[in-house]
Amino acid sequence: MRTILRRFARAYATWPGARGWLESLGLFAAFAALALPIGFAGGLLHFEVTDIGAARILRLAAIAFFFPALFEETLFRVLPLPGKDEPSAPACSCAWWAWAAASLIAFVAMHPLNAWLLRPAARLVFYDPVFLVCTALMGAACTGAYARTGSIWPPVTLHWLTVVLWKALFAGPPGVFGH
Repeated sequence: MRTILRRFARAYATWPGARGWLESLGLFAAFAALALPIGFAGGLLHFEVTDIGAARILRLAAIAFFFPALFEETLFRVLPLPGKDEPSAPACSCAWWAWAAASLIAFVAMHPLNAWLLRPAARLVFYDPVFLVCTALMGAACTGAYARTGSIWPPVTLHWLTVVLWKALFAGPPGVFGH
């Protein structure tokens, strides 16, 4: 339990420098370069500025910061992944990569499970293989940002931006993340 609390405290207290943010931005760009063509080709994405209004977009942005972004990044990055100061840190152990892979699989699997158990309105999207591939790509980018910085803030930002942009510009469907 002490290790988990230490990971939590370290991840929340660490603010990346300019290099960490730039590397995270590069990971976001790589994710977008892969996910956008897949999403458009698979019918998940359609360029369409939402008509739900600025107030609802701001509400969505505020809610999405906490859930899914902050909650899921804490659950799937911070808690399971050894920090840079732990014996199985990224540079020195295959154990970190095993934890990262298991966490990524759990992150992707959580979406259809969540739809099945809690959010029936999200089933059409959360069961979609194109969505799950894009989710895996985003999870990999968030894992990379966390590994590079040791901070929760870059993966939360990447996750949050993805959700808000999806809903605001790419016809993210109703019933998923609150509208």
